[in-house]
Amino acid sequence: MHNHSETIALYQRAFAGQDSRIPLIVSPPCQPLPKAQEYEADTAAAVRRAAAAVLPKAEVGSDWLPFVSIANYQCILVPSFYGAERIRIPGSCDIVGALFPTIEDAVAAGVPTLESSLMDEMMEVLQAAKGALPEGFSLCFPPCSSPFDLAQLLVPGEEFLTSLILKPELALRFLENLTSLCIQVIDAVRAELRGTPSEFVTNRGIHFPGLRLPCDAIVNLSPDLLRQFVLPILARFGERYGRLMIHFCTTPAPSGHVLPVLCESPHVGGVDNWQGPDVFLGDSALARMQSRVAVVGDVDLTTPARMDAFLARDPVRDVPRQGGRTLVLNTRAPSIDEARRIYSAWQACMVDVAAR
Repeated sequence: MHNHSETIALYQRAFAGQDSRIPLIVSPPCQPLPKAQEYEADTAAAVRRAAAAVLPKAEVGSDWLPFVSIANYQCILVPSFYGAERIRIPGSCDIVGALFPTIEDAVAAGVPTLESSLMDEMMEVLQAAKGALPEGFSLCFPPCSSPFDLAQLLVPGEEFLTSLILKPELALRFLENLTSLCIQVIDAVRAELRGTPSEFVTNRGIHFPGLRLPCDAIVNLSPDLLRQFVLPILARFGERYGRLMIHFCTTPAPSGHVLPVLCESPHVGGVDNWQGPDVFLGDSALARMQSRVAVVGDVDLTTPARMDAFLARDPVRDVPRQGGRTLVLNTRAPSIDEARRIYSAWQACMVDVAAR
């Protein structure tokens, strides 16, 4: 396995634009992870099972920080302060149903206090998870999704999206209220993790010195609406936590319009998805040659030919990483031995790239 402090240092340099290497995570087959609700029922046991399940990935020694992720509170904690009740989804994370019929009702609820049985439960799970972490593992514990995602859960989607056009002042006020709550719960979790590798580990197993914020709902907004509503909210998070890693799924909804607008924000330091980097780096990507916002994604790098082809792409070859935009990649492998071979071949590629 890699020295974790060296891996963290690599990410710190990469995201600061001080290293030309492209960190690579290689993922061999692993055992199934515990279901989301299992962490609530027996936190320590679930954490131990989760760590054991991903040991093959840790054994590869790629640029991956071993971690356990508990993400079941992202869509339910902040809504619980308004009185929303969670809906159990077998095999998946819990959600809530719409609570406010109109945007006026949502704004009238103001900014409630952080008082709910779910807040107490979450903090208990967090404490138990910290105590159960095996040596060498970090804890990824995102307590909330973005205000944009939460707004479209709490207010019927059509009602909220319509309010962005017809009642923009109310829509922005509700987003601001949600932002205040999100910041408070993130602060509460950060206070428990501060000074440990868990403080900045993301659910990719990378070290990002800032905040990763899930923003799936922003793909529903036009460029003008992104500028009007999303950038001001991101500014609040950025002023609090530094650079932001914005996650949004890039399919099935069209999403190519999002990154060009995010590049206008000084607070956005990266974007990540699970669908591959073509929407960011592909031939038709609108911001494919941008040189400021890091890109994190999955790429098939299982053969030397595929590695060479990826490194020869214009946005990879011609956009500087040292002093510019870094990339972080994940690729799958059929076995631990094959994963090690892929990672070793990639390191040789990085030596060649640095020598050019």
